[in-house]
Parts: sequence; C-alpha cells; structure tokens
Amino acid sequence: SLIQDITELDRAEEARRESDRRFRQVAENIDEVFWLTDASKHQIIYVSPAYRCVWGRSCESVYAAPLSWLEAVRPEDRARVSKALESQAAGDYNVEYRIVRPDGSVRWIHERAFPVKDEKGDIYRIAGVASDITVRRELEEQFRQAQKMEAFGQLAGGIAHDFNNLLTVIQMQSSLLVDELRENREAATGIRQILDASKRAANLTRQLLTFSRRQTQAARTLDLGEVLGNMTKMLRRILGEDVSLESRFAPGLPPVHADPGMMEQVLLLGRAEAGKIDWRPSPLDLPELCSKLVDEGLSSTHRRCPVQLTVEGDFSDALMDEALVRHIIGKVAARLPSGVD
Repeated sequence: SLIQDITELDRAEEARRESDRRFRQVAENIDEVFWLTDASKHQIIYVSPAYRCVWGRSCESVYAAPLSWLEAVRPEDRARVSKALESQAAGDYNVEYRIVRPDGSVRWIHERAFPVKDEKGDIYRIAGVASDITVRRELEEQFRQAQKMEAFGQLAGGIAHDFNNLLTVIQMQSSLLVDELRENREAATGIRQILDASKRAANLTRQLLTFSRRQTQAARTLDLGEVLGNMTKMLRRILGEDVSLESRFAPGLPPVHADPGMMEQVLLLGRAEAGKIDWRPSPLDLPELCSKLVDEGLSSTHRRCPVQLTVEGDFSDALMDEALVRHIIGKVAARLPSGVD
C-alpha cells in the first residue's frame, strides 16, 4: 500500500512537471507578454521572457518591484491605466497605452487581464497578456493621414475647378480688351498684367487639379530651365527665412518631353520636405540606384504600364544621400495617377 501511494505521488509529480514544461514552452515562445499575479497585485508570480523584449527591462526587475512596469507607462496614459487596474478582478481590463523603453523609444501596448478562481469560486490570481501593437498603430495613423490627404485633394480639386472657370472668363475678356486698347498703351499694359496674372493663377489651379487627380498629365516639349526658373521665383516668396533656395541651369540645355505641372510639383515636394531628412551624402552609383528603385516599385505596385529610366551623363560616382533619393522617388511615384507610370 505504501509503495502504491509513493508510485501515485511520483506519477502526479511527473504529470505536474510535464504540465509545467508545456506551459513554459508556450509562454516562453510567444511574442506577447504573459503574466500572472496574486489577487492583491502585490506579487508577480510569473512573467514571460517577452517582457524583456517589449519593455526593454529584465524580468528580475519586475519580480523585485511588481509595479515597476507601470513606471514605464507614459505620464499621459499612466492615470488612465492605474484606474483601469481596478477592473482586472471583474475581467473588464482591456486597455491600450504607451510605454517608454530605457533607450527612449516609445511602444504601444494592448493589454488584457482575466481573473483566476479557486475551487470555491474566489479570485486568487490575475492572469494577463500584453501585446506590442506599435506597428499596427503606426499603420492606422498612416491610413488616417492618407484619408486626410484624399479629402484635401477632393476639396482642392473642387475649388480649383470652379476657380478655373472664373479665370477662363477673365482671360477671354482681358484678351478682347488688349485688342481694343492697343492705342492706349497705359491701359493695354495694365490689361496685359491682368492677363499674365490670370495665366499664372490658371497654372496654379492646374497643379491643384493634377494633385487631386481630376486632370490627367499632359506631357509636351518644354524648356525645363524656363519652367523651373518661373517656379523658383514663386518658391522664394513663400519660403521661410531659414531656407535658402538657389537655382543653377547649364546653358544650352536640350528641350525635354514632360508635363510642366509634374515638374513644378517636384519643386513643391522639395520645398515641403526641406529640413525633414538628415543630409548624409556619400559616393554612390546614381543610375544603378534609380534603376533598382524603379524595379522595386514595379514589383511592389504591379504597374500595368512599362517604366523607362533614361540617364544622360556620367553620374556613376555622384555625391548624394541614398535615403534622400529613395524618399524623393517614393514621394513622386505616390503622386502618379492610377494606371500612369
């Protein structure tokens, strides 16, 4: 009988050890932080190794100070999280908050908790899971920004379309007045200034329509120096004092076949992005890099139309920031209307 009792105890102990091994195999090999505390929250019974990866702190530190994890929560979220802890025993704990790791990086956390009851139905432990949802939150923020930009594009397109109709009337009437007032040089000069200003305004509305994708691109042969020179004059008036803009054009540049609005948007894009990227130039093969970026863009966006990259001149040892080149090409490609390459 004694031998039988010892055998049963050994079997029970072996079963317990096997259950513990299975639990650790699961808890120690998942990305989420699994934790277990007593009902009073004064003792951490278990915390999985993922805590070290997510919080950037050792598991020993939270065993020694059970509330040390809360100190990592950003001050803006800490009061809300502290109040939510009161609902853990009821099983209603489901919160999202931000933590600051020792290296200063910020991570978004989604945490849930569930009460554990004993045979009598009393709560004696609290189990929980904390997930790092930083990537998801960043994607959600990018999606919200994209929606804002789409709404802005639709609004700008609607306004530009109506304004363009008004400018058409102004241009027509100004052209008629110029013909009728040829003998009155002073009046004719004033009318020509109105006509020139209306043409520049029409060009701006065309850019807005292109941005909102209500107007297709119209490539034609143009003097790139003239287009960029006119745009540079406008940019100098709107740039802040802390930004310097210089333009240099080689003499005798051949004409190019391009949409003037898109060329102007490249400059506008440069103005909008000025100061946002660290400039770290290094020698690189610019044609090879651009060709690689075009191939990556084709494979990622599944473009239907072919893309042709043409490089004139020797830029195999250009001094340029690779991150900046990638950023510019990505931004320009994102502004292409659908189905156009």
